[in-house]
Amino acid sequence: ADMFLWMLTTFRAGALMIVLPLFVVRSVPRTLRIAFAALLGWIVMPYAGGVVAVPAGLLEVVLLIAKEISIGLLMGTAVRLVFFALD
Repeated sequence: ADMFLWMLTTFRAGALMIVLPLFVVRSVPRTLRIAFAALLGWIVMPYAGGVVAVPAGLLEVVLLIAKEISIGLLMGTAVRLVFFALD
């Protein structure tokens, strides 16, 4: 269950890294972005909501991953809008 929760938080952090202006630059290597997303997922995991039931079916897992990615993209877009407003 902990590994599944880490995977979900890493997907959300990875989607956030895709949109953030600091990490969109091509000079930041892809492996560094992936490693930072995994580290951020590991750090945030204890605060993510406690016990998560691992779904039984593949469709449920795919829907959960899609939900986490969409939330991460929305969070990144909100941060990007703040950066644009400050600019």
